[in-house]
Amino acid sequence: NGQARRPPAPCAALAMSDPRSSRINEFFAHNVDINCACMSGVVFATGANDCRVHVFRVEDRKQKPKRVLQGHSKPVDSVQFEPTANLERLAAGSRSGTVRLWNLQTAKVTSILAEHRASVGCIDFHPSGHFIITGSVDTNIKLWDDRHKSSVLTLKGHSAPITVLKHSPDGQWAISGDQDGHLKIWDLQQQKTLYQENLKSAITSLTFHPSERIMACATDKKSVRFYDLNGFELMTRTPVNPTRIDKIAFHQDGKALLSASASGLKVWGWNERGARLLDHVETGWSGLADMATTDSGLLYGLSTTKGIVRTTAVKLYKVCPFKTSAKSPVSPPGGLAVDPSLAVQGTQKPIQDRGGSHPSTDKGDTGGGGVTDRTLSRQEGSEIVKQDRENKEPIGLSMSAFLPVRDKLNADKVLSELRKDHMQFSAILTQRRHRLKVVRTFWNKGDAQGAIEALIKIEDRSKLPVASDFLKHSMPKMKMILTLDLCRDLLPIFVKLVKSRFESYITTGLEYLKFVLKSFSRVISSTLSVKPDKGIVNVQFEDRRQRCRDCYRDLMSSKPALVSLARKKKGGSIQTSAQEVLKMVESIEI
Repeated sequence: NGQARRPPAPCAALAMSDPRSSRINEFFAHNVDINCACMSGVVFATGANDCRVHVFRVEDRKQKPKRVLQGHSKPVDSVQFEPTANLERLAAGSRSGTVRLWNLQTAKVTSILAEHRASVGCIDFHPSGHFIITGSVDTNIKLWDDRHKSSVLTLKGHSAPITVLKHSPDGQWAISGDQDGHLKIWDLQQQKTLYQENLKSAITSLTFHPSERIMACATDKKSVRFYDLNGFELMTRTPVNPTRIDKIAFHQDGKALLSASASGLKVWGWNERGARLLDHVETGWSGLADMATTDSGLLYGLSTTKGIVRTTAVKLYKVCPFKTSAKSPVSPPGGLAVDPSLAVQGTQKPIQDRGGSHPSTDKGDTGGGGVTDRTLSRQEGSEIVKQDRENKEPIGLSMSAFLPVRDKLNADKVLSELRKDHMQFSAILTQRRHRLKVVRTFWNKGDAQGAIEALIKIEDRSKLPVASDFLKHSMPKMKMILTLDLCRDLLPIFVKLVKSRFESYITTGLEYLKFVLKSFSRVISSTLSVKPDKGIVNVQFEDRRQRCRDCYRDLMSSKPALVSLARKKKGGSIQTSAQEVLKMVESIEI
């Protein structure tokens, strides 16, 4: 293993059976077996049995690492870039149970996290940037504060090595999967399990939808499962794939899910009725370690075999549903369509090549040093210049620099502007319809309590719109079945509707508050005015008293909003209704 190998000849855009896919490069990244790899934009990193991490650029033909990160004394089993605009840090876990963090500009170790008792197989950076979560063969999950270089939380519950680990986009949850197929969703603040399921097959990949509370996971059973995280329910699953699924990811616009395996790249759409295959690209992947999409419409795939890495590009702009009429990016020598600069893809600032010699295979200093190429660049072939940040000289001292550019009316531009937020708005409406459908299903079955519980469980922005629609159309029947118990559950929603800025919401909220006060104000005030007998505990009465206290608290919380609406000039029917409800609220005030 220690002997140098003759690297394979560069394969300039090897031909694939599918013209939408092209091989970029193939070479020995390490002289020993590679255990892990990750991508970020056009930059990728590999960790191997030589205890090192090498950092490369996808399109670099020189086959030499831009950074060699040293410090581990045992083989590297996991590696992950911090997902920041500057691509400043990288974390790697070793077989000794230690995690090291490097500054990518200096190639110096900035933190050493050592509490796991066995190999660290997965790492994920918290969206806040200061925390890191790690999963180990010791079956434990640890959350670290890298500023204090110590773990702040240990999550126990798995009985097999952790294979995948991911933060939710808001950072409140962590989702983990192990070798035996146990899937767990953790609440990091409350330090407890919110949901768990045994999928009975090793979990290979996890991903979150960029804008909806949807998660997808892939297992050794060769299918992808879609989950609705609002109710922790399985939405649908894909048909069985011919080969093991190595990696899945939602496209950044949320249109589809990308599934990668030895059988190629598959693009999936989904809805309540099931998953639908939108397109399939033959890629020739084998042992895919990671993939990354770019703003130029490309998807890069990174495969590893022993010490060899292979990079592939897929032209997503020619794949459904991402097809575009725009011209494809400029092709460099070799025929592969690549973005002209490849210097900035998305928000990443890739590492720039300045030559230098290939690192030796000796372990060298394990104390945290590294072979470093000093040049990090925003653009191809350029160096970082301090004036980029420090130059305060005014730019463009001409009138044209201060006046808006007035283009001629262009139909395509107008349509583009009109469609700009269409997908996001469509996703919001689809999500709202799904929530409303769940509530309505309970209601149509005659399960009012189930409908109300489903409504209360909604935690995203669709809660008030769904509540307003449901309560407005179910008002006649709701008034017939409303009890003090149901009032206690629904009053917080009524109050939020009254406090909103939409007239339809306010009108619905006021109507329900009026009904609750007419029906239960006497019960609430009389129950709260009775003093309990000393020495006698009446469980039934105390329970009723607590329900009345809860209702009273919520009714009082509506008072500021009612006062504001009642004093509104030219408030019309809303003002009249608010004045009426306000009087009723004040009549029960203790």
